Formats: sequence, structure tokens, C-alpha cells
Amino acid sequence: RIARLVCCDLDELGPDEVREIALQAQRRQVDDLKAAIGKTGLKRAVICGLGAFLARDALVELELPFTEIRDERISRAYPAYAVACLREL
Repeated sequence: RIARLVCCDLDELGPDEVREIALQAQRRQVDDLKAAIGKTGLKRAVICGLGAFLARDALVELELPFTEIRDERISRAYPAYAVACLREL
């Protein structure tokens, strides 16, 4: 899939090049998260779901404490719950 994003296939890009593209994309996402977190004044976080690995990297680099919820049943509903809590503020 990643090779197709740059109009190639695996005959044109090798596994190492595809991995490098993926790592660059991950780095950018973590940097974007760090910038967004920096604008909020966040002091701690709760993370869960499919993107938790990105949030974890960002929070570790920012040296912010966090709790990770790994229960799949909870992580499916937690983002909606968090938004509802924010709306009440």
C-alpha cells in the first residue's frame, strides 16, 4: 500500500524503502501530535485505540505522564466519552 502511495510497486521500491517511507510518516504524525499537545497546556493524558502508539511516542518525547487503556471494548467507546466530557467544560 505504501509503495502505491508514491505511484510505485514493490518491483520499484524495496522493503527497506517502503519501511523508510512508513517511518517518515510516523515521525511526522508524532511531531504533529506534539505540536498540538503543546498548544493545549495538557499536563497528563489518557490514550487508547488504534493511534495510541503515536500518542504514546509523542507523550514520552514531551515527558508528559499518561495512562494507556488497552481494553479493546473500552477503547472503542472512550474517544466518544472524552469528547462528551470536553463538551461539558
